[in-house]
Amino acid sequence: MKKIEDLGVKVHVIRNFVREINSIEDLAAYIEIKELLKKNKYDVVHCHSSKAGILGRIVAKKAKMQKAAYTIHGWWRITRYKGFRRKVALSIEKHMFKMTHKLVFVCNKDKDFAIKQRIGRLIQHIVITNRIAVPGIKPVNYVLSWAFLKLQKS
Repeated sequence: MKKIEDLGVKVHVIRNFVREINSIEDLAAYIEIKELLKKNKYDVVHCHSSKAGILGRIVAKKAKMQKAAYTIHGWWRITRYKGFRRKVALSIEKHMFKMTHKLVFVCNKDKDFAIKQRIGRLIQHIVITNRIAVPGIKPVNYVLSWAFLKLQKS
């Protein structure tokens, strides 16, 4: 985080925000985020990930903020589940779009999934793909990337 702060970006760590669902810590995180929004008068709340996306958009709505964006990095949570759990996850996303100004997708496949599942309205959808722009070189649709592939914790 120090490198980010050295770039002039203000970083706020939400101490009580944890990966797992924990009603006590989630409530404490909600209060922390609410106080942060009240103190700093932000124009936009931009959320990533399932839990942060839900919590952040709820806080933004309760704070009467007009703009909350949520970037979807795949529909892992919904597509992984089957049966009842999948229906619950879909239901939550369908409800959360009402608290969302823009749904940002990193690829058209994720947008297509949202349209098929009726998550959000088309006017809310925007696709921002990962591209590298180099002056003098025509943009390409495919980039070869190397990464350390490791199973996720969940």
